[in-house]
Amino acid sequence: MIWGSVVNATNTSQQIAIASASWSVTDGTKSAVYSATSKPPVQIFTVGDKSYYLIEVPFDTRRFGNIVLSDPAGTGIDSFELKSSSPPSYTLTPTVNGALASVRSIDGAPASGSNVPVPGFTSATRGRVIRVDLASTPAPSTDSYSSWAAGFFGSANDPNAGRSSDPDGDGFSNEQEFRAGTNPKDANSVLRILSLSVGPTQTTVGWSSISNKQYVIEAATNALGPWSASDPLTGAGTTLQSTTGYNPADPRKFYRIRVLTP
Repeated sequence: MIWGSVVNATNTSQQIAIASASWSVTDGTKSAVYSATSKPPVQIFTVGDKSYYLIEVPFDTRRFGNIVLSDPAGTGIDSFELKSSSPPSYTLTPTVNGALASVRSIDGAPASGSNVPVPGFTSATRGRVIRVDLASTPAPSTDSYSSWAAGFFGSANDPNAGRSSDPDGDGFSNEQEFRAGTNPKDANSVLRILSLSVGPTQTTVGWSSISNKQYVIEAATNALGPWSASDPLTGAGTTLQSTTGYNPADPRKFYRIRVLTP
């Protein structure tokens, strides 16, 4: 199990909100990618104002004397074989919010590079938990808030142009509309779920997208989280739909759409 937080690579005092995370794992022979849609999925959760990722890499014993069990990949679980001796080493490479991340520390000790080396282990050393804190460089913004506000209100100093103002009364501040790419003067231009269709094993969510903005669907069984996120989807200026898993055994399920910043 590996978990940790992510900071801005150019300003390490600023923690980055994790919208999506995936990890590539290889032992030199086999490779697997774990994300929000894998089994088990990479999870994202929030504690206070900080967000963290959690990845569980599954291992299984496939040899008992002369008996060899099959790879459970057929059931959708992409696991690695737990060796009784001479285990291989593993290399894990993280991607956060759609971009490769770098390693800042491993179990509190400073580290660097683009991957995490993990020595091999056997059935006698199973159950390892490692904290890996990462750094990532957010994509550069193509538009500053001041120029965006001036484009809609004529001047960034207009009384309606404040970041916390909501001139169209849709419940979203100018700051939120700026990040979502929506029109702060049109109450119908807002990032919200427009359709929700629940099937036996999956849920389809629809919303109005903005061209070239990236979105993730987040789901939770509690309105306070923890929330799990889908892989990023790119908007095309039309109604966008995406499907996420649904477990009928869950007593209730909450969904939300998040636009990746900037």
